[in-house]
Amino acid sequence: MKRIFVPLIILMFVSTLSRAQDPHFTQYFAAPQLLNPANIGFVPGKYRASLVHRDQWRGILDRSYTTSSANFDIELTSPFGVATKDRIGVGLSFLNDHVGLIDLNTNSLALGFAYHKFLSKNGNQYLRAGFQFSINQRNLTFSNLFFSDQFDGVSAYNLGTLEALPENIRSYGNINLGLLYTADVNDNFALNAGVSIHNVTSPDITFFEPTVGDSSTAEIHQRLSMQLSTRIGIGNYGFALIPRALYNIQGPYSRLNTGLNLRIPISGDNYYAVQLGGWLRMAQASESLQQESLIALVAFELKSFNLGFSYDMDLKEVSGAGIGHNAFEISVSYIGLFKDDFVFCPQF
Repeated sequence: MKRIFVPLIILMFVSTLSRAQDPHFTQYFAAPQLLNPANIGFVPGKYRASLVHRDQWRGILDRSYTTSSANFDIELTSPFGVATKDRIGVGLSFLNDHVGLIDLNTNSLALGFAYHKFLSKNGNQYLRAGFQFSINQRNLTFSNLFFSDQFDGVSAYNLGTLEALPENIRSYGNINLGLLYTADVNDNFALNAGVSIHNVTSPDITFFEPTVGDSSTAEIHQRLSMQLSTRIGIGNYGFALIPRALYNIQGPYSRLNTGLNLRIPISGDNYYAVQLGGWLRMAQASESLQQESLIALVAFELKSFNLGFSYDMDLKEVSGAGIGHNAFEISVSYIGLFKDDFVFCPQF
């Protein structure tokens, strides 16, 4: 569909009254800065560059929902703990979220810092804290929208409109905070546990300016995110089970991702491996969590390079109740100056 009829009430919903959830990735560990600012500089090397792209609902929309992110972060020695193993991280992240149906774009450029406090060489334990500030812009293309007063009464929407349309660009700042505990206990067990708060300032993203007698806003809900990931080694050859869980709460919405990856080494030095994963996503918008999607993952660890593919299948489609509510993701990352010592830094 080249042009779309959208009544004014729908436009107001998406731009004024809506408090939708933030964009998300299935391969959330492939975009670690977006998951938790404390991940900035937590790299099995000196620096990391990554790209993630998500394509959603292409089976039912002519112009699908897409989300893309490009990230770069670097680990540096801390000037406050030169004699210890303290580290600092600096990172830059860009995100684009595109609603193709109405050509609504959200762009975000974020600069972040993290401090990694070394706790103990027994288990190589760290407490990591991160801060991120972003500049964001939303824009909407009105030329792709039609309103009811443009209908000519026969078959086309070719008349002018009397709707008072606002400026189609909105800019705002935002702040995210994060805390992360990591421990490589031994060769067969490691743990990452974190919590982060996004949209700390709850910025107003409405396109409409307030008018007399109308104080409607579209503030983004704060998002509380809790992450847990472990590695359980199997034998001495690099095989591992990697269970993980991610739980998000944002206003009246919540979402739970939980699943398991199997790591299979394909080289004797343990630098090359395949990961096979299966996850379940559950979502809540009213009373309780409901099963939403089944997720399949295949990923490749190629020493400095990591490549991942995932597919989300909507459970309504499995039962025949829905068609096309699926999503595909691809991720690629490069680890610069890869370290020989193994550090459990989840990538998928």
